[in-house]
Amino acid sequence: MLKNIPFYQAIITNDHEGIIRISLVENPAVESYFVAFSKEDEQEIQTYSIENEEERMILGVVMRCNFPIYRRKGDFEYYQIYNAETIKVMAEKMLFDNTQNNIRLFHTDGTDVEGVNLVQLFIKDSSKGISPKGFENIEDGSLFAQYKVENDEVWAAIKEGTFKGLSLEGYFTYVEEKFEKNNNQEKNKSIMNKIKEMLSKILAQFGAVSTDKGNLVWEGEGELKEGDIVTLEDGNQPENGEYRTEDNKVITVEDGKVVKIEDAEAEVAPEPEAQPEEMAEPEAEPAPEPEPAPEPEYDAKAEIEALRAEIEVLKSEIEGLKQTIADVVEKPAVPPVADEFEAVVNENNSDSKLDKVCKRIASMRK
Repeated sequence: MLKNIPFYQAIITNDHEGIIRISLVENPAVESYFVAFSKEDEQEIQTYSIENEEERMILGVVMRCNFPIYRRKGDFEYYQIYNAETIKVMAEKMLFDNTQNNIRLFHTDGTDVEGVNLVQLFIKDSSKGISPKGFENIEDGSLFAQYKVENDEVWAAIKEGTFKGLSLEGYFTYVEEKFEKNNNQEKNKSIMNKIKEMLSKILAQFGAVSTDKGNLVWEGEGELKEGDIVTLEDGNQPENGEYRTEDNKVITVEDGKVVKIEDAEAEVAPEPEAQPEEMAEPEAEPAPEPEPAPEPEYDAKAEIEALRAEIEVLKSEIEGLKQTIADVVEKPAVPPVADEFEAVVNENNSDSKLDKVCKRIASMRK
């Protein structure tokens, strides 16, 4: 799979590129969810002075460093990756462009919200002690954002689990990554191997099923079941409706959640209703064997007529034979051939059909 799907590095090439807004989403493409802080977390995380949960602070990953993000446009599949240099530039540019508080929901137009304001923006660097608790598996060089949520509806949705992470929106230039053709081959091979290892871990933690409207992905290695949250391969929420799998299952999705799974092949016909038992009928006495039919009376007249017809046919055949013999006699044959012909004629005449017929007629007259 990795050999066939190319990698594209995101870069910023001009003033018009960079992050334009942040979306609150349920399933972030970077596969990392934000955490809400409590007083107990404050001393260890060292981000912002928090007295209690009512401060409504959230911390999330905006972009992971060198993390492969699967994308698909039509039939074209590829992975996006953001390196440490690009992430540093995008963070600086977001603050310079003042887009850090442009917040919307689920990447959906017309859902911009107020009351979600940036408190901190930083890049993880374990060597400098910048490594927030709960995000130990996130790579150094990744971009984090801490927000204070003053919007009551948004905060209630976060607590209910509707929003679980951050996802950036922006404009970038994507350049295909040719690892083996770069100058520093050993370094690039090492990066490529790390990406492959990271990607294999990601794929192992998620299930996927192919449908007539694209692949549905869910967290966990078990089979998809009702109530599971699903996304498309690009991380976006699937449209409401029915999704038919290759084995003829129908998955109904509403608001990103599986509400029904129908398996046509597993359906069985209902058992027939029990019928009332019928009284057994008494066994009938065996019917008497039919008497043999009497043999038909012998009709001598009919048989004589049939024999006469056979005689006429034989006469015709005899005339034909006589003519054939006459033709042969006119042309003398070689003695051995003539002797053989005479023997055959005598043998046939010794017990000819005509003799049999005559003998039968004679016996009937007696």
